[in-house]
Amino acid sequence: MNLRPLRPERVLYIVFRLILWYYWTETTVVARIRPKSRPKRLENMPRKYLMSWEGDPAFRWKKEFRKKVYRVTCRELGFFEKSWTKDETYQAANEWWEKKQADLVQSGRWHPHQDALETLKSRADIAAQLGLHDEAERLLEKIKAVERQPADEVPSLDDSTAQRIENLKLFDIQVPADLDPTAAEIIFGEERIWADRKARLAKVPSSSTAQHHADQFLEFHRNQARSKEKSTGRFGVLRNGIQNFLRWFGPSRALKEICEADVSGYYGHLMQRLAKGGDGNSGNTLWDHFQVFKQFIDHAAEESPEIPLPKNLRSKKFQIPKTRREPNPFTKEEFELIVSNSNERLQAHLMLMLNCGMYQGDVAELEADEVDLSAGRIVRVRSKKQKILAKKSKSSPIKLNWLLWDKTLELLKKAGNQTGLVFLNEDGLPLVRGVIGDDGNEDRQDNIRSAYCRVIDKLKKAKKLSEAWNKTLKQLRKTGANVLEKSKDHAEFYEMFLDNSAVAKRHYLTSGEPVPRFDEAVKFFGEQMGFPTTR
Repeated sequence: MNLRPLRPERVLYIVFRLILWYYWTETTVVARIRPKSRPKRLENMPRKYLMSWEGDPAFRWKKEFRKKVYRVTCRELGFFEKSWTKDETYQAANEWWEKKQADLVQSGRWHPHQDALETLKSRADIAAQLGLHDEAERLLEKIKAVERQPADEVPSLDDSTAQRIENLKLFDIQVPADLDPTAAEIIFGEERIWADRKARLAKVPSSSTAQHHADQFLEFHRNQARSKEKSTGRFGVLRNGIQNFLRWFGPSRALKEICEADVSGYYGHLMQRLAKGGDGNSGNTLWDHFQVFKQFIDHAAEESPEIPLPKNLRSKKFQIPKTRREPNPFTKEEFELIVSNSNERLQAHLMLMLNCGMYQGDVAELEADEVDLSAGRIVRVRSKKQKILAKKSKSSPIKLNWLLWDKTLELLKKAGNQTGLVFLNEDGLPLVRGVIGDDGNEDRQDNIRSAYCRVIDKLKKAKKLSEAWNKTLKQLRKTGANVLEKSKDHAEFYEMFLDNSAVAKRHYLTSGEPVPRFDEAVKFFGEQMGFPTTR
């Protein structure tokens, strides 16, 4: 069959007829049919809007529910554009919301007692901000109880409301038995008390809060850490101590309210934690927290005259016993096993730490000009404690002269650099580095520890070490001290090995010169661990 092509005027005519048909259906047919699909609203029946209308250009309904906004457009409700009006779409919007709300409750995203839980959480937050510790703990327990309460029961925000109503009966004051629980809470509960507490928070200027002064204190020490005046590890101790104190005192309280009772109260709080035990409650950690607290109050009082210095802040009665951790030195067999399963670089790090009583930071800071490969010695200021003591006394720090074992010297020649830092990682950075990140928090990266942990994990998987084995790199330094202290001929040198006899060295020893008897002690220690020195 041969079809004749349509002439252009014929195409235009068809398009015109289609446009007319579209507008005719929108304005006549749909307008007559759609109202019949829904119940006709009586003229005197008030409209009930479950959602809020947003007109041109959105033409949609919205509903805020539990701090989240839900929206639905007229198109999504099934209406053509000519019917996108509030009057024609509100009933469909009501139906949509009722179904949506039911789905939210059914899916468990919202608790049936969500309003009560949010009120209790708000009160707990206010209590914490004001340092009302017992009240905050009570509210947290109340929250847990309400979360377990059946949906058909009305939760009580205040357990003392019922008791207050009972007390009124003693004065022949009768409260209706069918009084709405919500009304009872408002009349006899603690709503006014919490409103007053909230108002107290609002009255404290932000520049007077404990949080403001804490931020200033941390910023001061953060800048010291950035300039290497203070280690990032020490800054981390300060930050943790400040956060612990603020949780107890209340970050939104005015710091000028600090008094002698707060000092005693915070000390008592730490001692309770010490008695409780567990993670974060060791004597060493809590002692650090109390020292940071005293340092913070001293700093704030110096910076702001309005902040008083409590008279008992430096009282010697506030003592927190430190926890002594029993040394757990390496055995000869353990160390040989770990070294034999390590690569050459890690072997060099471990041998230096054992030979010279170093920590990872000492290995990372070792400079090439501190190493004499021809003589097999290291001459350097090793400990941070030594540097601090020398700085305080305004004298030159004492350099220690360490004899290297044959194995240590061999590895140092193979794996070490001849200029600059002896050891760098693959990116050309120090093996141990601490920086203050963009978020203001400390970030410490330890390549030596990471490599050591990988070896230990490999040995545990191979069943060469037990799962309970947990010796850290710090124990290498303690291994040397224990071997020397138990020696009949070299016991006097364990303090020198640990670099603890700073006063004697500063006044009686020549800096950087070899000490023959100390060399003999180091040789003896190496022989005990299976690393002789033939020089």
